[in-house]
Amino acid sequence: MPGSTILLSASTLIAKNVYQQGFAPHATERQITLIAKSVLPLFALLAVYFVLRGGATFVALALFASSLLTQLFPSFFFSLLPRRFGNKYAAVAGIFAGGAVLGAITLSGKGLAAWLPGWPLAVQSLNPGLVALAINLAVFLAVGTLTQNRATVPAARALST
Repeated sequence: MPGSTILLSASTLIAKNVYQQGFAPHATERQITLIAKSVLPLFALLAVYFVLRGGATFVALALFASSLLTQLFPSFFFSLLPRRFGNKYAAVAGIFAGGAVLGAITLSGKGLAAWLPGWPLAVQSLNPGLVALAINLAVFLAVGTLTQNRATVPAARALST
């Protein structure tokens, strides 16, 4: 698959699925196009950065991508419960918190041992994606509890009808 197709798909995904559905449901097609065109160069620069760092970066990028994908799990899981818990605020906050932790650990090039020097070896040896998932879950639960009376997660509404 050509890199240009991947870049276009990623920028369109951010513009339509994150920006429009999460933050601006009444956004015009022109606004969505502007967001997609703005995000595309950022993805391209990120790709160039990873290419220039060397071949080992591809493996790190694949691990990062799979760990980032797992950040969707708490929102998905809680949207499937018979008595829904959480809302879009909790989902976005949890995903951003987990993604930020994962990004910081991955981009630093250091493992958890450098971030948690006094902790037991069992904790230092954990996959950073698992630690980010735990932080994501904690933030999701905290924000979900604090914003309980707000709108429910759209996926949960779709499943209940």
